[in-house]
Amino acid sequence: MKLNIDIKELLGAVDVPAQWVGIREVYEAHTPRMIRDGVPVANARSSTHGIMVEVLVNGQFGY
Repeated sequence: MKLNIDIKELLGAVDVPAQWVGIREVYEAHTPRMIRDGVPVANARSSTHGIMVEVLVNGQFGY
């Protein structure tokens, strides 16, 4: 599922005293499968989706 957010618009709205600001969309999918003694015991799927913000202030990065 893609977010209906304009990241360039968000970046343009940032008004903080920072040397650098980065915004990116992040999507991760994970499919764990577990087998014990030759027998499947777990088969799942999960995902996360959101926005990551990075800021550089006084030489220090914050996330």
